[in-house]
Amino acid sequence: MALPWALAVLSLLPLLDARSPVCANFTAAPLTNSTLDRLSGKWFYIAGASRNPEFKEAAKTFQAAFFYFALNHTEDTIELRQYLTV
Repeated sequence: MALPWALAVLSLLPLLDARSPVCANFTAAPLTNSTLDRLSGKWFYIAGASRNPEFKEAAKTFQAAFFYFALNHTEDTIELRQYLTV
């Protein structure tokens, strides 16, 4: 009885060291002004998911939602404005 369990555990040991081939060469790039410039502007909220019942009820009332990202390079800040139509 113990032999099948031992074989199952030993056969799964290589999975502990497994890595996704997509993420193997992933390196984080620093955020630069050009990156932030591409993010600035109007963004539309398409969909969301939550298990919170209060959020679900509130989300049903939204007809449209969008965000504006405004950059301030001199103060290194990002202003976020959110607009919701109910």
